[in-house]
Amino acid sequence: MKCKIYTLIFSFFIISCSSNSDDNNDLPDNNSTNALLVSKITYNYSETPDYSYEEEFTYDGNKISEILKITYSNGSVLSTSKTFFAYENDLISRIDFYDSNKFLTLVREFKYDSQSRITDINECVDGNCPQECNSPDGNCTTTYHYSSSFSYNSDGSVSLIETDNNENKEYKRTLKLDNQGNIVNISSKDGDCEVETSLVYDNKNSPFKNVIGANFFNYHDSSFSDSPTVGFYNNLLSYKDNSICNNIPYKLYFSSFLYDYNQEEYPIKIVHTDTDGSEDTASIEYK
Repeated sequence: MKCKIYTLIFSFFIISCSSNSDDNNDLPDNNSTNALLVSKITYNYSETPDYSYEEEFTYDGNKISEILKITYSNGSVLSTSKTFFAYENDLISRIDFYDSNKFLTLVREFKYDSQSRITDINECVDGNCPQECNSPDGNCTTTYHYSSSFSYNSDGSVSLIETDNNENKEYKRTLKLDNQGNIVNISSKDGDCEVETSLVYDNKNSPFKNVIGANFFNYHDSSFSDSPTVGFYNNLLSYKDNSICNNIPYKLYFSSFLYDYNQEEYPIKIVHTDTDGSEDTASIEYK
C-alpha cells in the first residue's frame, strides 16, 4: 500500500533558528505597546529562483490588521494580494485572503474556549461558505471545506483533529508544547503509517511574538507569513520527521535554520537548509 504522509504544519514552510544560544531574560509580552513588530519580510525559495516575495504589515496598535504581499518575477512585479484580520476580545476571529483581482480566495475563522485557547479553525475556499437552512426553525448551518478541532489534555498535550470535508477524510495528531507554548513534538497516524516530528528551538524572540491574539497555530499555519518564519515564542532551530509504514522505516526528513539577530534578539535574517540541500532565505525588518 502506498503511504501518504501528512505532517501537520509542515505542508507549508517552516523557519526560525539560532546561531547563538544565550540566556534570554525578560522577553517582551505581546501586549506591550513598545515591543517590536514586523514591518516587512523579503524571501525567496531555491526551488523557484526566478521568483521573490515581499510582505508588508499594517497594525492597529499591536493588533495585526493587514498584510500586502507582492510577488516578483525576475525583479518585476507579477502580482499582489492582501490579507485582512478581524478581532473579538483581543483574539483573532477571522482572516480573509484576497488575490490580486480582489477575489476572496480563503476565509479562515477561529474559535476559543473560556481560557482564550484555540478550539476550532474553519476554512472556506474561494470565499464560499455555503449554508443549509432546512431546519424548521430556519437556523442555518455553515458547511466548511476544512476544519480543525483542538482539545487540551491533562498532561499538557493538545489533541488535534483535521477534517477534509470535501473528501470526508479525518486526520488525528497529538501536539506536545513546552512551557513557552512552542510545539516540540507532533505524533500522527495515517493508515499504516506513523509520523513522529521533533522540533528544537533557540531562546530568542520569534518575529511575531508581540502580536496581540497570536497563538501557536497562527504561526504554524502561515496565517502571518508565507516566509520561512515559524515559532510561537522562540525560533525553530531544527525539525525532524521520522516516518514508519507497516513497521518499516519509510522516510527521514530533516531541516535546520540559522539566524542573524538584531540587538533586541529578534531574527533579521533566516537561512533554511533542507534534507535535499536546498537553501532558502528570509530578511525581516521591524518597527
